[in-house]
Amino acid sequence: MKWKLYLKTNIVFFLLFTGVNVTAQLKIKVNGNLVDDNTTIKCEEIRKFEIAFDNPKVLKDYGQGKVVMLVSLTRTKGETIEEYYFVKNGMNAIEAFLGDVNVYYTLYEQGIKQRTFKIQNDWWDEANTLVKTIKTEAERHPKGKRVTIKTSLYFKDRIGYEKYGDAVDLLKPIIVNIDNAANINTSANETKADEKQTSSQPEQNDSQLPAKAEEKSPAKN
Repeated sequence: MKWKLYLKTNIVFFLLFTGVNVTAQLKIKVNGNLVDDNTTIKCEEIRKFEIAFDNPKVLKDYGQGKVVMLVSLTRTKGETIEEYYFVKNGMNAIEAFLGDVNVYYTLYEQGIKQRTFKIQNDWWDEANTLVKTIKTEAERHPKGKRVTIKTSLYFKDRIGYEKYGDAVDLLKPIIVNIDNAANINTSANETKADEKQTSSQPEQNDSQLPAKAEEKSPAKN
């Protein structure tokens, strides 16, 4: 037993003297409960999704760089569905932001419009919340039963006019997997019902059809 106590003591001293921070992490709360990295939850169960961080990496100089908190929704093969993000620019703003550890930022809350994160595809309707976007994915890709939410916190140096260097992770990214199977089944049933209803209706001439709505174009960067 003595050697176990000796080993544990030495590990603690090693972590302290080498500056290893065992609590440095991104944190995710779903419905008010902390979830572990690579946890799988069902889309229909999400009522609130929050993000916080603790003890991020401290850099020597933030200069005129920027810190980005990025939430990426991806398919199983890594294709991006949507991205949510917010940015802190300049040394003072960055240091103040990184000092506010364990402050939770709400990405999604049922029935409440969030104003913290921006949407990468900002030409979309603002009603496309996190959960609605995941459900829409089921309609577009019926075979995609799983969506991955990857949250990152990183820094980029400014190296020129509107140019930034490579990203430096301030914390290890955290991943939450979303089981989207229920929405795929719902989407499939709705599609069958629509097809059945369409087949039972008489054919229309082109003159009877409504004019096609004008599609929205992406906003320019």
